[in-house]
Amino acid sequence: MSQGKAQRLMLRTCDPPYMRVADVLLDLDTEANPAANAMYIILKDEYEWKWPDRNKHLMGWKDNREEFVREVDEDDGIYRDRMRRWQRWPQLKSKRQEQWLRCAIITFRALDYLSTVTKKG
Repeated sequence: MSQGKAQRLMLRTCDPPYMRVADVLLDLDTEANPAANAMYIILKDEYEWKWPDRNKHLMGWKDNREEFVREVDEDDGIYRDRMRRWQRWPQLKSKRQEQWLRCAIITFRALDYLSTVTKKG
């Protein structure tokens, strides 16, 4: 553990793109991922990294068959588009969850690293 890496991690909280921990409107694509990626580049050799498996996130997903019933006022195109979105939703949600978890893991490791370096002086 080094002071140089600790200083570079601290700058990730000050210089854009930065991770705003208390911000409930944090955007995954423009803020969380870029900040996490920048922190990961600094820390990648310090830890053994294990990432979430997107195939396991939605194992409990259940299709609501009522959603597949065609509405009275839907034409073929609208119905087909709605079904395509409905069928893709589990994969899209799982991918986003995996990305958020990856950001959380990296941020946790960065904060832990900073805490350890600070305590060691």
